[in-house]
Amino acid sequence: MTLHGWLNREFPDAVIEKQKGASRPDIVIGDIAIEVKGPTDIRALKDLSDKCIRYSLYYNSLIFVLFEPSFPERHYQEFLTGLQNNFQNVEVIIK
Repeated sequence: MTLHGWLNREFPDAVIEKQKGASRPDIVIGDIAIEVKGPTDIRALKDLSDKCIRYSLYYNSLIFVLFEPSFPERHYQEFLTGLQNNFQNVEVIIK
């Protein structure tokens, strides 16, 4: 809710959990889907991989914001490399 409020000041069209098909990102701004995860463990990384496939059907750009990461660096690097190789318009932010 805090992120949505902050984004809404600059992007008044920001919508929370907009449903498209079976996909429902946390925040949508135009053609950008934003997914917030936390705490983020290995299981959450796998979930994000699935969301990349589904969300890319409806949105041109994806942003994942990961809070409280609790996964091995090696798993994260493989996840990130896989995203970058298969999805050109994905940004991952770790907080």
